[in-house]
Amino acid sequence: MLKKFIYSLVFVSFVYFAYAYAFNLVQRSNSLPVNLNSLSQYKPLAKIKYQLMGKLTLPSNAFMEGLFLHNSNLYISSGLYAQSHLMKYSLTKHQVIASVDLPKRYFAEGITLLNHKIYQLTYLSNEVFVYNAKTLKVIDTFKLPFQGWGLTSNGKDLILSNGSSALVFINPQTHHIDHFVTVALPWANVGNINELEYIRGRIYANIYNTGIIMIINPNNGKPLAWFDITRLWRQENQGNLNCVPNGITYYPAHDDLLVGGKCWQHLYEIKLSELSWPVISKLYPQYSKEIMSG
Repeated sequence: MLKKFIYSLVFVSFVYFAYAYAFNLVQRSNSLPVNLNSLSQYKPLAKIKYQLMGKLTLPSNAFMEGLFLHNSNLYISSGLYAQSHLMKYSLTKHQVIASVDLPKRYFAEGITLLNHKIYQLTYLSNEVFVYNAKTLKVIDTFKLPFQGWGLTSNGKDLILSNGSSALVFINPQTHHIDHFVTVALPWANVGNINELEYIRGRIYANIYNTGIIMIINPNNGKPLAWFDITRLWRQENQGNLNCVPNGITYYPAHDDLLVGGKCWQHLYEIKLSELSWPVISKLYPQYSKEIMSG
């Protein structure tokens, strides 16, 4: 009986991982990278303007792969092999107050906070690290059957990206895929979805290797609006092609956003007209009901 149970468990695990691997291949093959030109020509999709409010100097060793703000502390997942770490940075003290190194074989990716735990993805290792949010001690690890890119949470599920057009919803208790949605425009699926932030029922997503941040309905994957931080990227790019935009977090004290990137020296505070919904309603009445209510 025990042998049959073990065989059944192995078979179920194999089927699960094979399904997830096939799903990832299909999502990637059906996805195309979006660009500023194609989005600018698609008038039904709202382009949002923003105002630069200020900037914050970051530690020089931050290769930002994930970001969130909690209780006036920034939590930054910094990548690269043999250099990956989780950093806690105080906005009030303007200094790093805690840092945890990952083993050298891991490349850290997206992070999020859920139920007093911090979840941190890794790139090609399929490993997820789970930390006690207060102590930053690793309390658990588990495997996912695909690459880890961006990570956020809606307060119930873990929501991750893997470089395809999919937003994958993971049950934090079972660590299994609950469901996924495909982010698509009329002419193609949107590939290269990277860092994520869940704000007021919407997902904000960096599109890898562009200045585009897309606002997405998590219920159906429909893009609702977008904005372009290319001009901020130009200020940070010192000839290093790896220094792409990759980092979004909501700043509730100011009702705006902090955005950054890999090896950027600053986080930029920007205020979107979109965060005060009446502007969207006036400019794009055909989308206002969906944007506000889902």
